[in-house]
Amino acid sequence: MTVADGAVFIGCGNYTLGQVWALNAADGTTRWNFTVLNTPVSDRKFVLPAYANGVVYATGSNRLYALNAADGSKRWEWTNGTPLYSPPAIADGTVFVGGFDGKRGALYAIGNQAGPAPVQPIPGGSGAPQDLDYDGIYEDVNGNDRLDFADVVLYFNSMTWIAANEPVAAFDINGNGRIDFVDVIWLFNGL
Repeated sequence: MTVADGAVFIGCGNYTLGQVWALNAADGTTRWNFTVLNTPVSDRKFVLPAYANGVVYATGSNRLYALNAADGSKRWEWTNGTPLYSPPAIADGTVFVGGFDGKRGALYAIGNQAGPAPVQPIPGGSGAPQDLDYDGIYEDVNGNDRLDFADVVLYFNSMTWIAANEPVAAFDINGNGRIDFVDVIWLFNGL
């Protein structure tokens, strides 16, 4: 549990699902909740949240989530092949979390060097873009939890905005180091 910005952030769960809750500190009413996947990788039955700079970080089994503290929307997710056991600790833009590497305890440092920087909603979309297959490319451009033609249209119409406001690596679909029309074609071909 952690308290920040007038909210209490708590976690709970069972063997398959967990929840992160944001409650108003003044009266206990619910601001939002987010479902966390717990997998059979571990016997963990709880979710461990931490807060820094408007983001709630929470571990659930073998996953680390970064959630927008204001509304609970997912900013990004990092998946490990083995269980994560400690609450996240944040310092200088890096999230540290303890886990198990299959043989012994391990400390993981997740920062911008581990993948693209967190993305933000693109104007005209329905939410934050999503990396549906966890390959570091945010193909669900409009944030509706699926890849469809609307993502292609929004990408095409927003190429200049994406290049100026998003981490290029997160939207550089063809891997040429820039946001361009070739990315639109690759996105379309991926439908």
